[in-house]
Amino acid sequence: MELQPLYNTFELLEQAYAAYKETENPVDFEPFSVSQTTYQTAANEKVQYFETDFWLYTGKGNTTSDSIGIAVDKDTKTIIPTAELFTCPAEEIGTRLLALADLSDANRAAMESAFRLKYVIFLGDSIYIKFPENSLSTQPEAYVVYLEDTESVHALLQDWAIPK
Repeated sequence: MELQPLYNTFELLEQAYAAYKETENPVDFEPFSVSQTTYQTAANEKVQYFETDFWLYTGKGNTTSDSIGIAVDKDTKTIIPTAELFTCPAEEIGTRLLALADLSDANRAAMESAFRLKYVIFLGDSIYIKFPENSLSTQPEAYVVYLEDTESVHALLQDWAIPK
């Protein structure tokens, strides 16, 4: 199974070249930089869990980063959609997970609004929800909600999806 890049290398090269051509003094050009790292974060007999981190620098202090969680079936080597890991409907996953966290009402409301399934990352036998910077109306910084390995968390997961 090969995970695909979260960016288009050719497009980035074209953007970097266009930025270089627009630079009045080529010595002042800041090279673009991009990286993507994928690593295993959890597993059980059926599923391997991964986190993929993406980082892009396009000069003049412009940095973009992202992180997504991925589940892969060990036998078929296919990606399992995150919603299939849970027992509740996809539109309820964020609300139910965030209800298990110790959050203020304002923060919970902002997180429920910003929640995306790709933010769910399995880490060991726990789950964390990783909100990227500028995704929350209550703060510009990235924010992580940790949910410990508990019966309440397990009750939301399919039995075969619980990391060991």
